[in-house]
Amino acid sequence: MEKALQEQLDLLRNERVSEAELTKARNQALTAQVLSTISTEGKANALGEADLLYDTPEEANRAFEKLSAVTAEDIQRVARKYFAPEQRNVFYMLPERMRPTGGGNNAASAAAKTTPEVPK
Repeated sequence: MEKALQEQLDLLRNERVSEAELTKARNQALTAQVLSTISTEGKANALGEADLLYDTPEEANRAFEKLSAVTAEDIQRVARKYFAPEQRNVFYMLPERMRPTGGGNNAASAAAKTTPEVPK
């Protein structure tokens, strides 16, 4: 699965998305944007988030315009920046029954050995 995911990220970095993919993704994002602000609570959340993140609630009104303006070049530029190999972090999660027990070389056992016990 990791390899398949990495291949898709590399495609985004190295090739522009097709116009059909861009249109589909843009329509999904715009639909989500509209649907999220239908209710009064959704509108309040959008205004509060805009005010918190951009120092103006007016930014909530610009979201639709900004989503509409995204280009294939924008996606590739951002993918190259954030999906670069040196930006990558990979985590492996094991079910409890498969985790190493005692004296292992993993980060959790190392943390357990170095974390001081808090007096009660």
